[in-house]
Amino acid sequence: MTLFFLILVLGFGIINYLCSIVIMRELAREKNSTLAFDLRWYVMKNLRRYRDMTREKYGRVGPAYYGYLASSACLFLSVVLLLDSLIR
Repeated sequence: MTLFFLILVLGFGIINYLCSIVIMRELAREKNSTLAFDLRWYVMKNLRRYRDMTREKYGRVGPAYYGYLASSACLFLSVVLLLDSLIR
């Protein structure tokens, strides 16, 4: 079971990372100055602005917004389950 949770953590981590890349690229088109090493904090800090910007531009919220939120929640849950399986 531990291996399964480890695979989940890696999978959701990759999905989360890809969604954050998409969000950062969309925000970089609007604002030319982005720092690559601030990826996680930049995305978390400007997630609401990404939502509003894509809603205004495309008429709906971008799929990376929901992907980022869902993968973050699943990643957190997977890490908790992985740690629980390691303790038992």
